[in-house]
Amino acid sequence: MSSTLKILGAMALATSLWSPAHAQGLVTERNISLAMAQTIANAAMEKCKEMGFRVSVTVVDRAGLPIVMLRGDGAGLHTPEGSDRKAYTARTFRAPSADFVKRMLNDPTAVGSKEYTRVLALAGGLPIKVGEDVVGAVGVSGVAGQGRRLLQGRHRQGGRPAQVSRGQAALRLHARFEALAHDARPCPMTFPSALSA
Repeated sequence: MSSTLKILGAMALATSLWSPAHAQGLVTERNISLAMAQTIANAAMEKCKEMGFRVSVTVVDRAGLPIVMLRGDGAGLHTPEGSDRKAYTARTFRAPSADFVKRMLNDPTAVGSKEYTRVLALAGGLPIKVGEDVVGAVGVSGVAGQGRRLLQGRHRQGGRPAQVSRGQAALRLHARFEALAHDARPCPMTFPSALSA
């Protein structure tokens, strides 16, 4: 048999094997685009700047891989890692990273989950959803300490700054960030309901 006939035979065999039945093994998934990730990251960074925070923002895709990472002027050295890990946590558990914090505090059997390399039990990460499909997540790091000082100045009791714990400050800021996420949507997305602070 000549080499030309062998090649044509192989092509005919490959074509006959390719059918809709064989295509059933493929999966089509939605994912966050670079443009959407940039819009979300820039909106979060701008809102945090307006509020006086020096932060880093990371947006990850559905696989938990970073698409965009912004480190704001004056943001702490640890904030890029923190924002990445918060976004990864939100993506991994399909819920705000603040919910993961609650789970760690309320469910002793779940405490082993915090040992995963990129998981971080701190508020500041939100999943990005299209319907119920999680297509990515966003994380912000660098607000908790600064937020505590700002919140103490804003919430006064009897002429003195109210005592606000770091956790309370983080939950209030999480709720504000969540509201920002609703305002900055470049396409139809839903975000989990705000945590009550």
